[in-house]
Amino acid sequence: MFRKLFQKKYYYVVLFLMVIGLSKLFSAIPQQINYQGRLLDNGNPKDGLVSMEFSFYDASTSGNKIGTYTETHNVNVSSGIFSVNIGSITAIPVSIFNGTTVYINVHIGSDDLLPRPRVTASGYAYNAEKLGGYEYTAFVDTWTNQIAIGGEKTFTDKIYFSSTTKISGQLGIGVEPNLTRSIYISQNFSPAAGTGAFGIRSEVTRTTGASGYTGIHNFYSKPTINASGATVDHVSHLEMVDTTVTAGTLTNQYGIYVPNMKAASNNYSIYTGSATTYLGGNVGIGTTSPQSK
Repeated sequence: MFRKLFQKKYYYVVLFLMVIGLSKLFSAIPQQINYQGRLLDNGNPKDGLVSMEFSFYDASTSGNKIGTYTETHNVNVSSGIFSVNIGSITAIPVSIFNGTTVYINVHIGSDDLLPRPRVTASGYAYNAEKLGGYEYTAFVDTWTNQIAIGGEKTFTDKIYFSSTTKISGQLGIGVEPNLTRSIYISQNFSPAAGTGAFGIRSEVTRTTGASGYTGIHNFYSKPTINASGATVDHVSHLEMVDTTVTAGTLTNQYGIYVPNMKAASNNYSIYTGSATTYLGGNVGIGTTSPQSK
């Protein structure tokens, strides 16, 4: 498009082009804006090197500078015609195009050329490098200021969390989340021979910390009942039901399996403290075939 700009000494006709969109077909987006124009000095076409400083503002006149980005080019002007790639020295940050209306500020000598030309839609395109034609809401935004992400998201590969992660609702693994289950797991495994399949496996290593009562709790359960007028039938801190075998043969089944526990000064397979222990089946000590309760 053509735009006439007046500022003291210069009469400035801008041919303003954004040549970013095609880069998706060939390589990573360059984060540059091609800026072309015709520069006249007191009505005469300018020739020679001209120092031009480029930055971004949120208004065509006055306004505020966006970010700290500034790039200066010594531009070769011939018969008033010039072309410069803003961002060829230092890539234009994606954060410039964060939804605010953006204008390019051109500073020559002691003057800003006003009004500033507005960056049109093509300039914003490189902020959507990986969208692949989908709407923004189809993607998870990792922007640090993102508070909530709406809609259902499907990940087909691994997800790694390197910091504290909070899940406010229910979590379903291999199954739809269930409102009555904080974590609901339903998975099919095909482990190699000699290996097991684990619904939940904990391998915790304590590396630092003070001595004393600072234990490692691989599984810690502390329910709270706050239901006025309701009767809770029971609380099971760990509940196990019989295995369903639809194919194959199950050789051994253990409610609690403690094959070897010797690392501590005192080793307890089951420690109940002052709690009453109830065993409904036969109890065997030193035998795998108990005959009586």
